[in-house]
Amino acid sequence: MATGGGTPCFFGNMEIMKNTGTTVFINTPIETIKRRLQQDTIRPLMQSNTLEELYSKRKDTYNQADSTVSTTKELIALFR
Repeated sequence: MATGGGTPCFFGNMEIMKNTGTTVFINTPIETIKRRLQQDTIRPLMQSNTLEELYSKRKDTYNQADSTVSTTKELIALFR
């Protein structure tokens, strides 16, 4: 299951996910995320934070994932 960026960071969700499956942090470059969100003006946390600030607050949780990948090729190889 793919979750939103904040999902693992709240309510013990990362622990729950790790206890019930394999977690993978898809490490997408900030510039790519900015481009994807360019037209999205309704994200509540983006009203009072920059993407860099949100990432900085969340990175310790993201780094708890079982694996980290940066490319589609790495993701595919992980599950072969």
